Amino acid sequence: MSGKHLLLIIFNWCLIASMTINARAQNVPLDAEIGWTKDPLQLMQSSIKIRFGDQELSWQALCETPLPLARASRNDLAMLALCRKPELASALHNYRAIETRWGQAASAHLPSLQFTSSDQRRKDPDIQVDSNRPELNVPGDNEIIRRRGLSINWTVSTFGARDARSAHAQLQVQAAWLNLEATIDNTLLEVFTAYAQWAGAQQVAKVLSASIEQAQASVSMSSERYRLGVGSQADVLGAQGMLLRAQMDAQRANTDAELQRTLLGKTIGLSAQELESVRAVFENDASGWTAVDLNTLYSRLTLHKEQLAADLAYKAAEQNVLAVSRDSNPTLSLNLGKGYYYNTNRGQALYDTKETTAGVSFNLPLFAGFGPHYKTQEAQYQSHAQLDASEAIRDKLRANATQNQKVLSLEVHQSVMLQRYVHLTQANLHAMRERYLRGIGDITFVLNAERDLASAQADWARGITRHQLAFFKHQSDLGVLREFIR
Repeated sequence: MSGKHLLLIIFNWCLIASMTINARAQNVPLDAEIGWTKDPLQLMQSSIKIRFGDQELSWQALCETPLPLARASRNDLAMLALCRKPELASALHNYRAIETRWGQAASAHLPSLQFTSSDQRRKDPDIQVDSNRPELNVPGDNEIIRRRGLSINWTVSTFGARDARSAHAQLQVQAAWLNLEATIDNTLLEVFTAYAQWAGAQQVAKVLSASIEQAQASVSMSSERYRLGVGSQADVLGAQGMLLRAQMDAQRANTDAELQRTLLGKTIGLSAQELESVRAVFENDASGWTAVDLNTLYSRLTLHKEQLAADLAYKAAEQNVLAVSRDSNPTLSLNLGKGYYYNTNRGQALYDTKETTAGVSFNLPLFAGFGPHYKTQEAQYQSHAQLDASEAIRDKLRANATQNQKVLSLEVHQSVMLQRYVHLTQANLHAMRERYLRGIGDITFVLNAERDLASAQADWARGITRHQLAFFKHQSDLGVLREFIR
């Protein structure tokens, strides 16, 4: 081998190695634009689009748009979670990885081009005829052989094996896309839930903090009556005790609100500093948030993304059984080649010629052990397992949706009753204060009425939160949770 050829080989090896190292060192962005260099067959989605109601957004554009956290709404935070949650990045990259399988399967239909180069040298020692007369020695062989070749191979037919692999890959891509969509829906539900819980906890803290003012008013009222000689010291002590109880309840509620706020930040992926800028808005009107009937619900569950993904995964597993069973099919190939052959020995050229080859090959596997048999058995068992998984998901979705529908129906009635109860306790507190001020009632009735009102208002806020959570779950079961994002 000449020094020129050796340097060329070393240069090519270094170039390939550097490209491999750079590919491993670079992190894949969340939704990098897929160009022809990554997808020469143009089978993958160039960019991921997410549909919200009647609008379609680019994932990359969504994540590159800055979001002012100080004015971020619940929907804004839900969109932000799509860019922050590691589970979403993992699901997206997994989808992209499965997309490449389609390209791998489709590439089997293309011809392959191969360049070969070899240099060999054989040098034998001289043949000694007479040790005393070296001039009679016969030189040994000094043979140099060089081969260069360019060949193209095209598998014309695998009698259905390649088509089965391509169909299997396409089904896998479709199932992976639906799994990605289901992950998006689950993320939105998590954010909506965490936001509602934080807003509800803040409202409870607000209500209980307001009860402190009512308790302070009772302390002032009982102290004034005691000063005038128309009240007792027991009334003052009872009012002060109720004030202390209200302060403890408010403190506990504020702590719970902070915990719910931290949970929201964890759900979205916000740092503690970013979370300081976020504000929650409590939605106290849930009058239109009702449940659909069970028949409508069950019909919509058949279109649930998680169910559709499981069904497609089963179809892909069935297709894989067909693909594996066809791996042992015969193949028909065309071969074309152009080469150069050079051979010298002892400085004399023996061969210096160009070669052209063309041929058709038919390969029929007869026996390759029992590996293909067991591989087919494995694919069949995997298909059965995927069918069982699809049925399990169907049962799980139906059970959860039924429970969520019943809970929502309950919370609709509970919200109405809790609102009425708040009005009754407000009227009762007003009546008890009037009686006490007229000297015909006891301070204990006033304190109990204040306590009942604070408890009723807190229960109403918790009830509205439960109503919202049940409604979000119900909308997720129906597959329309994204309709809230406009």
